[in-house]
Amino acid sequence: MTPAAHRPAGASGAAWLALLAVALLAATGAHAGVSPDSALARTGGVCASEGSTLVQTRSVRIYSKRGVKVACHRRSGRRTVFTDPVSVCDACLTNRIRTAATMVAYDLSYTGRRGVFYNLQVLNAKTGRIIRDIFQGEFSSNIGIRREARLADLEVRANGSIVWISDVREYDALNRFVQTYEVRRADTAAGGSTNVLLDSSPEIDPTSLTLDGLRAHWARGGERVSAPVR
Repeated sequence: MTPAAHRPAGASGAAWLALLAVALLAATGAHAGVSPDSALARTGGVCASEGSTLVQTRSVRIYSKRGVKVACHRRSGRRTVFTDPVSVCDACLTNRIRTAATMVAYDLSYTGRRGVFYNLQVLNAKTGRIIRDIFQGEFSSNIGIRREARLADLEVRANGSIVWISDVREYDALNRFVQTYEVRRADTAAGGSTNVLLDSSPEIDPTSLTLDGLRAHWARGGERVSAPVR
């Protein structure tokens, strides 16, 4: 019998069994290469048991339950609904979810009488508060030139700053369009503006965005381009 199996003096039977179960779980995870996150999910810990997992990190678990999207802060168990099913509300998750620490960035669309509107939001899952709500673009049904800007790529920092690429199309009355891509940021150094244009070109690779420390990187015409995101 290993030393870990000896019952400490004065420990109750229930307490000793609980301690032994924790020790066995830790040993099993260590030998099998099980991560803390997967061990927590497997044992039904905080945030682990509801809905269908969309994104899971050490800090947050994003899941869907009956069409509702929920962010759960793993340490406190705080659950925040950030999208409703389409049958309840016209706002719905459309494209991307990105996380960094307790920050959850995502895009929403809203269908109104004049067209479809696209927003970007950042939720702090620890506090349950939306810290950024940015108008990203729209698709207007008005006759004449119409402009549509949909999310192509998105990254978020642990302080809630975001950078993204928009797929921008301008249509004429004959439904012909000119397409370009815009790289934009909303960060702590925006100088009062919540939406700063970093680059615009039809040659930008719309899925090339990465975030490395305090700089964002993307590809334009086969070359790498970067800019600060604070």
